[in-house]
Amino acid sequence: MAELLIPDLEKQYGATKDTTDLYIGENKKGEDIIFYVGRAGSEEHEKASHASQQALERSRNKPKKRQRIMAELVARAILKGWKGLIDGDGVPIPCTLENKIAILTNKEYGKRIFVDVLEAANDINNFQDEDQDEEEEDDVQDGEGGDSAATPEEETEKNLENS
Repeated sequence: MAELLIPDLEKQYGATKDTTDLYIGENKKGEDIIFYVGRAGSEEHEKASHASQQALERSRNKPKKRQRIMAELVARAILKGWKGLIDGDGVPIPCTLENKIAILTNKEYGKRIFVDVLEAANDINNFQDEDQDEEEEDDVQDGEGGDSAATPEEETEKNLENS
């Protein structure tokens, strides 16, 4: 069995934050529901992925079991916590492994939340400091050839003119 090799995104792309906030919506009290999402490819995620690999392979033809295994993987390594999540009586729902899995596998909204959490976890831009983003924008604006970098279309047009 081949082991999954995940690049060190922190070294490759400059990820500096451990979690990002994912806005889910508002609860019945009008408060924001925020999920705290960890970075895909982190050491914790790699370890959990490796530990789940055999179970995932065994459940290849069992979609419900596979969904449960994936939800547990995300609950353990990606979904770090939340605020503003309440039950029907307005009582805060504690962030436990069981509750995370229940939310991620809920028939009504679990699939949407599962996908949103994974998208947030895989977007490296969510894990860069805002200062780092501003520095990169400054580099592009200070680049050669004027106030901003050429778009791919402009580059293609320039190359055609020089041909």
